[in-house]
Amino acid sequence: MDRKQRIEKKKKRRRVIFNILLFLLAVMSSAYIIIYTEVFNVKEIQVYGNKQMTETEIIELSGLNIGDNLLRIEKRISENRVATGVMIKEAEIKRKLPDIIQIHVIERQEAVFMMDPTQAIILDYEGIPLKYSEADANNLPMIRLDRELTFRLGEMVSIDNSDIKVLPLIELLYYIKINGFDYVGHIDIRNNQVFVTTSYGTLIKLDYRSNMKYQILFTKEIINDRMKNNQDILGLIDFTRGENPVYIDFDDMEVKLEE
Repeated sequence: MDRKQRIEKKKKRRRVIFNILLFLLAVMSSAYIIIYTEVFNVKEIQVYGNKQMTETEIIELSGLNIGDNLLRIEKRISENRVATGVMIKEAEIKRKLPDIIQIHVIERQEAVFMMDPTQAIILDYEGIPLKYSEADANNLPMIRLDRELTFRLGEMVSIDNSDIKVLPLIELLYYIKINGFDYVGHIDIRNNQVFVTTSYGTLIKLDYRSNMKYQILFTKEIINDRMKNNQDILGLIDFTRGENPVYIDFDDMEVKLEE
């Protein structure tokens, strides 16, 4: 190798070393800016999607603060904190460089009012209790129980000593609502049986283990047929006695319901 080649090789090595040092200096400078300057400090926290919870409540749940370093925030941790809110179904944290944090939430929606002998609560569409309520304080579809509920706010409810699940009942009430079946009233759980009231005065005893939506539709046909034939409709339509529903006449609806 001649002298000229050796000189070129040394120059090339120096350029490589210089470039490496320049890169490391840039990384260290960037790290310094991120860690020790206020360029990426949070100046604003924005909240989107909230209607029931206030911005302040959601920000407090997140644990985020004005002045936090935007690039050092643990998004997943903050999202999980926000999601612990009883009214929060989902939460997402977004960074907007250089100094804005956005909290996007999807809140749980009130679906049904459920009342047992000692208390009344409001549930969302997943059977999650959201808050306690007064019996006459809302216009939500109602489920009334003859036994106590077991629940904690934020966790799905269950009916004590019963194989009846709450979620299918909520789904049934939602089906009734979206189809505009105004003749259907509330659901009563009595002696581990599902009853549904109607505006006609007719009581329905549903087969919980079968297609309850179909039973609601069939009830309308039965009532219409009986009205056309001038027959009594102040009775019980029982879907639990075999393949075909049975109509039972009775005078006192409340007494019958309690039997």
